[in-house]
Amino acid sequence: MNKRMRHLKRLLLAITVLSCANSDAALSQEQEETTKLQGKIVNSEGRPIGGARIVVHDDDSRTVINGRSDGDGDFEIKHEPCTSLTFDVFPPEKTGLATAHYAQVAGDITKHFIVQLHKGFRVTGRVLAEGQGLRGLEITALGHEGEGHSATIHGGGDTHTKYNGEFTLILTPGKKILQIKNEMYSNLSPVYQHEFTITGDVRLRDMTLPLVPEKNERKD
Repeated sequence: MNKRMRHLKRLLLAITVLSCANSDAALSQEQEETTKLQGKIVNSEGRPIGGARIVVHDDDSRTVINGRSDGDGDFEIKHEPCTSLTFDVFPPEKTGLATAHYAQVAGDITKHFIVQLHKGFRVTGRVLAEGQGLRGLEITALGHEGEGHSATIHGGGDTHTKYNGEFTLILTPGKKILQIKNEMYSNLSPVYQHEFTITGDVRLRDMTLPLVPEKNERKD
């Protein structure tokens, strides 16, 4: 009986060791299949910005992952390895800081960024069609070409129109290209573009999306 008990204990011990080894292997495999986007968000004086929203776009699978910076301005977002990714940093509106946009970031290794946000100006506007405000349209502002590398990071921003067609962006000074992307209203133009220059807070003129011309089919 004692012999059988000793044999049973050795068997249980072997199973436990094997189970732990498999768990470690699974954990190691999981770590290999995820990478991280890490960083710290600060203002121009180096003070941390908490509560900033980070939106990551995976260029391979088009997955969108959201995260936020903590009270020390730090953030860490896990994602599956990919060829490249983009991410946007949206500071709390009360800070008066502008959005930052990072493109073509290597997505197959863990990356760390110090994101220094710049002071911006408040830009508001409204998108209409036949006199009515359009909700849910994507509004993208880009820094004008020729303004240097910094403009590609700090020059733009992204938002969506509200129920009455209104939108708000916080943007750094300079020339901007505003793009309206319409994927909701099939009878309206899918893209509309407007160029303007920011020197302070500004209210843009109302922008009207044109109707798509109807196709007239001829019958023989």
